[in-house]
Amino acid sequence: MAIVAPLLLAASLPEHASQLYARNVQALLELMLDTHATPPALRLDLADEVLAAACVARGPAIGDNPTQHLEEAAI
Repeated sequence: MAIVAPLLLAASLPEHASQLYARNVQALLELMLDTHATPPALRLDLADEVLAAACVARGPAIGDNPTQHLEEAAI
C-alpha cells in the first residue's frame, strides 16, 4: 500500500483559503450593491437571510444577531 500526497500540503493551503475568502466577500458585496443604478448604490434587502444575518446594527438598535448580548453587557 502506498500513500500519495502533495509534498508541501501546508504551504498550498493559505492560497486556497485566500481565494475562498475573496469569493465570499465578492458574493456578499454583489448581494449588497444595486449595480443597475448609476452610480452603483448600496441596497440592503433585509428579507434576504444572508444580508439580514450580516447586518449587526439596524437604525439606532442592535438587530437580532449573535452580537446582541455583547452590546447589552457593555451597557
